[in-house]
Amino acid sequence: MWVTVESTRHSAERAADTAALAAASAAVHRLAAQSGPDPCASAALAAQQAGGTLTACTCTVLDCKVSVQRAMPFLGSLAVRLPALRGIGPVRAVSRAGPVGETGSGDIDGRGD
Repeated sequence: MWVTVESTRHSAERAADTAALAAASAAVHRLAAQSGPDPCASAALAAQQAGGTLTACTCTVLDCKVSVQRAMPFLGSLAVRLPALRGIGPVRAVSRAGPVGETGSGDIDGRGD
């Protein structure tokens, strides 16, 4: 079970990193061309292709932050037989793509709370 949890955590982190990079790339292209795909839409697609689900996304000109979640793969059939596992939720990961050395506001939704 530990291997499954760790594998899912790494997978969620990889999906978050991929989504953040896709958002930042779209933001740069949008800035340069004054048109192009929405950065958060690009992040959602990248997260989905990496096996995750985008749950939050904020992008400024060159700083994108995303949150991605991924379900625990074994919980479907196993949770039926072991009710104690029903409380285990999805694995969440947060990633940022932006200028080095700047941390931004630290919030994922841009609300500052």
